[in-house]
Amino acid sequence: MQGSQSLLNSKVFPSNRQLKNLNRRDYIVTSNQFVQASGASFKPIGRMFRTDRFKYSIYDSGKHRESLIDMQKDPREMTNLARNPEYQSTLKLHQKILKEYAEKNGD
Repeated sequence: MQGSQSLLNSKVFPSNRQLKNLNRRDYIVTSNQFVQASGASFKPIGRMFRTDRFKYSIYDSGKHRESLIDMQKDPREMTNLARNPEYQSTLKLHQKILKEYAEKNGD
C-alpha cells in the first residue's frame, strides 16, 4: 500500500487542478478494422464517435451497420439503441456530427 500511495503522490499522475485545466474535447472519433490473431484483417471497417455519454459506431458492411450505446447506463455495451425509437433523435445527432467531422477532415 505504501508503494502504491507514493506512486499516486508522485508527478506521474496529474493533480486534480491540472486535470481541470486541460482542454477537454466534446468528442473523439476513431477508425477501426477487425484484425485476427494471425494478423489478417477483414471487413467491416468502421468509425466510432464517442461523447461523454454515448458511443456511436458505423461500419461499411453488415446486417446492422450502426450501433448506439448509452455508456452511462450500459458500460458493458450490451444493448444497441440504434433501432430503439426513443433514441432516434440522439442517433440522428450523432450521425450528423460524424458526417460533418468526416467532411471537414476529408474522411
